[in-house]
Amino acid sequence: MAKIVYLGCEPLYKKDGFSERVRGICSGLGRMHNLELHVLGSLKIKQGSSNFKDFYEYRYKTLGRICAYYASGFFERSGISSLVRGLDMRMARNAWRALLKADVVIFEDLSFSRPLTKLKKRLEREGKKLVLICNLHNVYKEESKVEMYAARNSDLILVCSEEERNLLLRKYSGIGIDEKKVIIVENGMTPAQVSTREKIKKRSFFIGSAYGPNVEAVRFIIKLSDYLEDWEHVIVGGVCELIDEREKEEKSKKIKFLGKLERSEIEKVIEDCGIALCPLFEGSGTSLKMVDYLTHALPTISTRLGARGLGLTPGVHYLEAERLEEFAQAIKKLERDEELYKRLSHEGKAFVDGKFDWVILVDKIDKRIVDLVGKK
Repeated sequence: MAKIVYLGCEPLYKKDGFSERVRGICSGLGRMHNLELHVLGSLKIKQGSSNFKDFYEYRYKTLGRICAYYASGFFERSGISSLVRGLDMRMARNAWRALLKADVVIFEDLSFSRPLTKLKKRLEREGKKLVLICNLHNVYKEESKVEMYAARNSDLILVCSEEERNLLLRKYSGIGIDEKKVIIVENGMTPAQVSTREKIKKRSFFIGSAYGPNVEAVRFIIKLSDYLEDWEHVIVGGVCELIDEREKEEKSKKIKFLGKLERSEIEKVIEDCGIALCPLFEGSGTSLKMVDYLTHALPTISTRLGARGLGLTPGVHYLEAERLEEFAQAIKKLERDEELYKRLSHEGKAFVDGKFDWVILVDKIDKRIVDLVGKK
């Protein structure tokens, strides 16, 4: 059993796609190893700790998260973000003590890469091995000094899709990154215990955090509502906070903005919806909301970008659309074709449950940890 420290930057209570990926990895590895999550977050987080079933989370207020937002800009070019992150690690004393005893450190904030590499070299001089794993939520489209440093010095790199793996290897081919150390660990989930859908309900579902591409998606749904007179659309998540109150009021009869909800409340809302929408037009990585929709057996209409990197087949696992008219036509098609509706519900759920279950995904990481550390 290895001692693993996950060095995070966002608390799990935020319950967005970013934190759900961290929770999935920590829960899976925590069942097999001694794992602690240490969150060196912003000054706004709730400092303290939480006891999850398979691991503990410890939260610290730090200054370095401010620099991390600009990791590929001035702060990183000048070395300030890495310097501050190194100080953060030492100031969070419980985290520092855990790092000194760890066999494996998983990190996501690229500004941690330099101070962790220095720590690794120090421990090697003392005869102790430390394995560094970089969990890349998103691979930058352009070359980045901080990303390149992390890619070169990490023992293992986790990416979300084949596309992002290829992009990373292509960008930094000049520094000779070993392809074997870049592994695909998709955004996963715990399969929903629901049956496939039989009959459509005229209510669509969209969930999103307070993030630019999600705002664009909601504005798209607002326009789409004019094409569908007898449909209601439900929007959940932090994205609701970024929509103008006057706009919400004008569309209140057709669109329900529910804001942030507890997971149990989200489950009830999903159960009462007939389809899901994923009109994303920009962004990187893979969309966890697509996996969430499909495991709940919701027939889904998505742009090509919204379904990127998941291995989904249009017409089999979801319906693909790009323009407003195409989304409206796809919805009306599902209304008319009951067999298509039932087939998408079944095929979509069967595919994601068999591929994106965290139990399956974390097993990939565990095997590599055992190889690198030599501890089961």
